[in-house]
Amino acid sequence: MDPRPYVLAETNWKTVKEQEYKVAILPWGATEAHNYHLPYATDNFQAEYIAQESAGKAWAKGAKSFVLPVIPFGVNTGQLDVDLCINMNPSTQLAILEDIVDVLTRQKIEKLLIVNSHGGNNFKQIIRELAIKFPDVFVCSINWWMAVNPSDYFDEPGDHAGELETSAMMYIKPDWVLPLSEAGDGAEKKFKIKGLKLFQPRVFKDDRGYFFESFNKPFFKESIDEVDFMQDNQSSSSKNVLRGLHFQKPPFDQGKLVRVIQGKVLDVAVDIRKNSPTYGQHEIVELNGEENQVFWVPSGFAHGFVALEEDTIFSYKCTNIYNYDSEDALLWNDTDLNIDWGVQSPLVSDKDKIAQKFKNFETPFKF
Repeated sequence: MDPRPYVLAETNWKTVKEQEYKVAILPWGATEAHNYHLPYATDNFQAEYIAQESAGKAWAKGAKSFVLPVIPFGVNTGQLDVDLCINMNPSTQLAILEDIVDVLTRQKIEKLLIVNSHGGNNFKQIIRELAIKFPDVFVCSINWWMAVNPSDYFDEPGDHAGELETSAMMYIKPDWVLPLSEAGDGAEKKFKIKGLKLFQPRVFKDDRGYFFESFNKPFFKESIDEVDFMQDNQSSSSKNVLRGLHFQKPPFDQGKLVRVIQGKVLDVAVDIRKNSPTYGQHEIVELNGEENQVFWVPSGFAHGFVALEEDTIFSYKCTNIYNYDSEDALLWNDTDLNIDWGVQSPLVSDKDKIAQKFKNFETPFKF
């Protein structure tokens, strides 16, 4: 196959000098496990293929667009315990995009489309920050799997390594897809910190809307333990609002089953159990109202989240009632905890701004 002039990795300087490119297309994926049957580079193959095929169709109609090499790493803070799942923090993504846009600006290319293939990547806030530094450059992103309603084509499309991604890979890289008999059920995500659980409920969708079980007591008992929930809470947050890191001291300590009804958050759980091998360490997961994940944070963790979208509605079930005298918190930006919240200058309450530092904290929780 001859080199394609709209694929930068294939073409040469002589060809590039003869073109007047107007639009840059950047495929962005991730390197992570995709159940047992799909390769680690699934997101990269998909992003690159879709970007190149789309650019080819545009080129045939006279558009001067070109595809940059794929960025192979994405935000995987919730899978650090999975073998060789590579994480790139949002702050690193911003730095990479600043350098790329700077080069494009010097070449008088003022349009950049990010073709995203990884659910953990969220470029909305990054694009807004780029607009301040590069006001003459138009940057946008698209999640390719959301271009159409997958439920029109699949019974269980899934958000990760499901029917949708599997079918795409069977077309793009059929020799690299293992038989489905070798795939796991993908229902639960594992963490390096013992006690945390992330569940993906089965969602039933049709032209009327959707239905799923956000809590099922027999299933929860089998997966976690016998737990009695005493109180349900719900909050609404504007974008960049950060709440945390909160907990209640015994005997009013709380386990929390959290989820997002609308919008998107980065949810953080910090292990504060004395003698725990992961004491002081944290896990970060992205929860959103489209994928309906449910995150279990047991007693012995400080918990917080930052809203990534406007009008984010956050809901959680608690194993104990609220008690004013028992509430406590750790400082959200404590350098000893070293949490990358993925946002700059979050909106934090006065109360959370003066929470105690981790080095001064004497935990009442035991592992």
